[in-house]
Amino acid sequence: MSNCNNCNSNLTPDDLSSGVCPECGAETAGQPHRIVASATFSGDRKRIVTAGFDNTARVWNVDTGKSLRHLVGHTGSVNSTVFSPDAEGRLILTAGSDGDARIWDSRSGRSLTRLTGHKGPVLQAAFSNDGKFIVTTSEDKTAAVWPAGTDVEHRDTPLRTLRVGASVLCAAFSADGSRIVTGSDGYTVKLWDTQDADTTEFAREILSLTGHTREVTSVTFSPDGRHALTASRDGRAILWLTTDWHDPERGVAAR
Repeated sequence: MSNCNNCNSNLTPDDLSSGVCPECGAETAGQPHRIVASATFSGDRKRIVTAGFDNTARVWNVDTGKSLRHLVGHTGSVNSTVFSPDAEGRLILTAGSDGDARIWDSRSGRSLTRLTGHKGPVLQAAFSNDGKFIVTTSEDKTAAVWPAGTDVEHRDTPLRTLRVGASVLCAAFSADGSRIVTGSDGYTVKLWDTQDADTTEFAREILSLTGHTREVTSVTFSPDGRHALTASRDGRAILWLTTDWHDPERGVAAR
């Protein structure tokens, strides 16, 4: 639930969309989130999108700091948000505690497509490098791969499901989109093949890596695909050489 920063009254989605608090008349469109879960730049670096625990995301002008769009539709906290990888950042992707991920038009702020296949809060959503696919992670112990097309308003069946076996905190595509790496609260890092011709509903797990001793909270591939980098609540980041995953190239103390 969102609250007016001026009078603290509850604001409905209609109030947020109208931009005016019905109790005191204060403008709501430009008020900040109470708690910001994530913030990322658009490809042209002219805009920022933020995700908030007030169930909304907001688009901001980098130069002026003014709110440009207010993305209203989730009924739970928005845990992550990111622009599509095209230069203009035409789309915005959000992950919500209501169990949905959403694709939005970044210019109009209109919700284009809902992704509703998870059975628990969606913790993160990310585009592939070419912008054609999406991976979502969830507390339901799975990650899912979806088409990034906005030709339908609702999808409830992903292309692939990744059965991780623990709450999935993060995921990232490899540069060519053929692999996904996931991190979970089961302390493991897993590598997945998302394009195996013999796999239909479920993605094939290639390997599972141990090395962290707490929840794995961030995963990413290097641009050239030679390394993967993982971060954990154990106070360490580990750099993995992708040609020999079982031999970490180096561990970095992050304390």
